[in-house]
Amino acid sequence: MHGDARLVRVGIASTSAQTLSLHSRATGLARFTCELAAWDFLRGRGALGYSPAMPSQPSAARGQLAGIELLTFDIDGTLTDATTWWAGEGVGWVQRYSVRDGEALLRLARSGVQVVPLSRNATEVARRRMEHLRCSTRWLGVADKLGALDEILTAHSLAPERVVHIGDGLDDAPVFERVGVGVAVADAHPGALAAARLVLRSRGGERAIEELEQLIAAARTGSEAGR
Repeated sequence: MHGDARLVRVGIASTSAQTLSLHSRATGLARFTCELAAWDFLRGRGALGYSPAMPSQPSAARGQLAGIELLTFDIDGTLTDATTWWAGEGVGWVQRYSVRDGEALLRLARSGVQVVPLSRNATEVARRRMEHLRCSTRWLGVADKLGALDEILTAHSLAPERVVHIGDGLDDAPVFERVGVGVAVADAHPGALAAARLVLRSRGGERAIEELEQLIAAARTGSEAGR
C-alpha cells in the first residue's frame, strides 16, 4: 500500500511539473505574440528612430548581377528585421522570417545561383531555418566574415567578382568591398550603406531577398537580350 501511495505522489509531482512547463511555454509564446504585435505597430508608424536610405541602383552594379554565380547573405537584419524575442525556456530565442524570401532563395538555387548564409547568428532557430531551405550551415556563427568569405570562395572555386553579398551590418561593409556586388537593405547601418554598391528599397525582414532576386533576373534578361 505504501508503495502504491508513493507511486501516486510521484505521478502527481510529474504531472504538476509537466503542467508548469507547459504553462511557462504558453506564457512565453503569449508574451512573444504581444511584443511582436507592438513591434509591427511601431515599425509601421516609423517610430523606431531610423531613417531608411533612398534606394540606389547604379547601372554598372545592376549589369554585373547578370554574371553572379553565388549569393552570400546575412541573417540578422537582412532575412529578419534584426530583432529577437525570448519565448520561454521551452522555446528559447525566436525570430521571424519571410516565407517570400525563403521562396526567392529556393528559386535562385534552381536558377543556378548558389546561396550560402554568412552570418554571426548561431542560434538553433537560424540553423533550422537554413536547413529547411537546404542551405549550408557551415558559415553560421562566424566571428570573421572576411575569413569565412575566403573559405566560401575556395570551397566553390569562385572569384570574388562572381559573388553578391547582401547584408545590413557594419561587419558586412568589408565584405561588400571584397565581392563583385555588395547590396545593403534600406535600413542598414550607415557604414554598410556607404560601402554598398546597391541599396534596396526593402528593409531587413521585408522581402529584401525577393527584391534582389528580381534584380538578378532582370539583369540576366537584359544581358541575354543584348547578345
